[in-house]
Amino acid sequence: MNPQLKRKKTGLKIISVIMSVLLWAYVVNQGSAATGQNLVQVSLDYRNVPAGLAVKGPDQVNVKLWGIIEKKAAVKAYVDLAGYEAGSFDVPVQVEPGSGAILTSAQPRVVQVTLAGQQERVFTVVHQVVNNPPQGYELLDISVTPDKCLVRGEQAFISKIDHIVGEVDLSQTTDIAAHTVNLEARDATGKLVSGNFELLPRQATVHAVVAPKQSAREVPVTVISNGFAAPGFQVTNVSAQPALVKVMGNSGIVENMGDIKTELLDLTGKDQSFQQEVSLQTPQGVKAFPARVIVNVTIGEAGHANES
Repeated sequence: MNPQLKRKKTGLKIISVIMSVLLWAYVVNQGSAATGQNLVQVSLDYRNVPAGLAVKGPDQVNVKLWGIIEKKAAVKAYVDLAGYEAGSFDVPVQVEPGSGAILTSAQPRVVQVTLAGQQERVFTVVHQVVNNPPQGYELLDISVTPDKCLVRGEQAFISKIDHIVGEVDLSQTTDIAAHTVNLEARDATGKLVSGNFELLPRQATVHAVVAPKQSAREVPVTVISNGFAAPGFQVTNVSAQPALVKVMGNSGIVENMGDIKTELLDLTGKDQSFQQEVSLQTPQGVKAFPARVIVNVTIGEAGHANES
């Protein structure tokens, strides 16, 4: 062989070895110099889950990367559950490296995964008022939309569920209002049930009708009149029929009503007894039953009121 060619080949081999050593050193230095930056926490994906089975396992793992990492978000970690049956297994974590990653390593490399029978059931959604309306107000009506919830997940947990609850706070509600509430699974005693299952939907809308508290009571009727009977005559008696009426409305007003007054009755120039139907004066937020009464007015000659 030509000595010059031989020396040339030897030189190329030496250069190749040097380049390999430099590349190895670069990779090691990159890993050791930026270990904190290149230890990435990623979501763990479960692939090829057998039909009818629910998965229980870690949500995330750490992935150690070596190299110039341009897009850490592109790194994916997953376990392949193809061919597995119900039970608990140690399954290796596989990594799809992102752009620029030369080497990758999952931590931990193996995770424990449990596959259990999956179930779907529909439950009734009920409301639970955790705080009542403000003082002086009351709840007149309440409903939940939707009134059904699909629960999907591990059978062992779903079997504990009795109903789905949406808690609603009415402490600031004084009118008709819609509240978006989170749904929770409860057992027969009302305790929260948690586990490997999901609620569909996770939220509901509670429609509440709140209004001022209503009270009802009987109060006497007071006839309000003005004017005088005709000369030579006088009013000897004024009465309302009925003498008592029922009022209903805002409790703060009704409870403080001592009586209810009629509209003004004009007696000017009257010279004989008469009856007249008049309306009652009701405060705002209060209704009277009946709303009108008959007023009986007795008029006699002046000076003869007490004659038999």
